Amino acid sequence: MARPWVFSALLGGNPLDVGTPFAICSLQSSPLTRRLPATERQRTSSGRVILVDDSPIVRDVIGEQLGEDGWEVRCASGGLEALDLVRAWPPDVLVCDLHMPDMGGFEVLRAVHKIDRTIPVVVLSGDDDLGAVLQAVRQGAFDYVVKQGDELGALEASIERAVAHGRLARENQRLTRALGQANRALEDRVRELRDQHRLLAEEQERSALLLRNILPDAVASRLLVEGQRVADGFTEVTVLFADLVGFTRLAAMRTPIEVVDILNEIVSRFDGLVAHHGLEKIKTIGDAYMAAAGLPTPRSDHAVAAAHMALDMLQVVHDWRAGSGIHLGLRIGMHSGPVVAGVIGTKKFSYDVWGDTVNLASRMESSSEPGRIQVTEETRRYLLEEFALEERGLVDIKGKGLLQTWFVVGRKSVP
Repeated sequence: MARPWVFSALLGGNPLDVGTPFAICSLQSSPLTRRLPATERQRTSSGRVILVDDSPIVRDVIGEQLGEDGWEVRCASGGLEALDLVRAWPPDVLVCDLHMPDMGGFEVLRAVHKIDRTIPVVVLSGDDDLGAVLQAVRQGAFDYVVKQGDELGALEASIERAVAHGRLARENQRLTRALGQANRALEDRVRELRDQHRLLAEEQERSALLLRNILPDAVASRLLVEGQRVADGFTEVTVLFADLVGFTRLAAMRTPIEVVDILNEIVSRFDGLVAHHGLEKIKTIGDAYMAAAGLPTPRSDHAVAAAHMALDMLQVVHDWRAGSGIHLGLRIGMHSGPVVAGVIGTKKFSYDVWGDTVNLASRMESSSEPGRIQVTEETRRYLLEEFALEERGLVDIKGKGLLQTWFVVGRKSVP
């Protein structure tokens, strides 16, 4: 005679500890198994139940009772039929007998969980052996209920808990998937933003390089960082102007490509001298070349640096003339004094200098002689210690009148 016990083994992820007393509820004494009218019982909600038992009497009795209490019930006489039904009509809970001719209950349990891990399985069996209970728990059963005549209180209580558990598991699964999708979308967006940032950084670097090719490094950095107008005053600067003598006549006898090639070769050598002596190239105008020493970074030896460059420029033209056989000369003028320097333009930036010092340096060049460097008295005072100078005398300078000027002859020999 079977004992009227119910084995309730809720999984919750914790295996049974067989060393502790196992929960055994008497059908006669447990308040959970006392059958109440449907109107008095409170479930989480009705749901789908698949009942699997090879006994038609069990299917009819239990199915009818569950249906009267609001459950939507479908029955299967064996394991294979039950699995087809699970696929076609996913239940909230599956109630399964252990012993069936076509497929054992444990096999059904494993197969159901392969289909959908969130479907709870309640084992309903006439076998009250503790070993069977433990095996069911280990196989993943949500609960184990012993058949006891037509008393369904324990079974329905188990079904209700199983349905609530399954719904929580599915909601957790849904939220986990949603979180995973959100994380993947976020990762994709982060990668996209990183790619955009990298492209932007590369573009900014290209723009910065282009700007530094046009402007002095210090000025370009200020524009890039501050984004403000650049305008500075300098009290001590030497401005240098140079003009290729005979280039206009040469250009008239050459093709455009030849003219550009000749000018590019000479100007490129001048650019190298600017870098070598630490001057700042301001601009070229036709065959004229303008540079300045003492800006944008002030330096006390501005006139000395400019004189060294001027002598080297004469040597460049001399060497080029000797190598090419083309007669070209170079006329240079310099003046020292205060200037204003800044960046002008909104589309094509240009770093330029203004002031009377610039105008007078230009007059020194235009009134100089081919192959010579003419300087003012102001510049001469800076050069006395290192350079040999030749007094030219008074020269009528446009807009200035008669001015005393000097030629830089060369560097003084080291004693």
